Amino acid sequence: MPRASVQLDLDALRPMLLTERRAVPRDAGWLAEIKFDGYRALAATGSGRSVRTKNGADCTSWFPELMPGLEQLPRGCVLDGEVCVLDTLGRADFERIHA
Repeated sequence: MPRASVQLDLDALRPMLLTERRAVPRDAGWLAEIKFDGYRALAATGSGRSVRTKNGADCTSWFPELMPGLEQLPRGCVLDGEVCVLDTLGRADFERIHA
């Protein structure tokens, strides 16, 4: 049975943001991630793929490299993450993201 076209409203969603800690929490229920230096964004798949910054700006056209990957995902997915460019050592390089 074909799925109905899904249009997600990213305006109604907010990305998870950094909560600084001096040490990684060891309690159950906590997840930790590396802080990359880039743009925190939400991406949605569906009849219209879109990417928005944490402040709600439509940045879909800023990152055309993301579109082929988003096209491979099923409709109705939301991704919350950091868009960044890595240098040859795997470190985030905020200056290079503007290129």
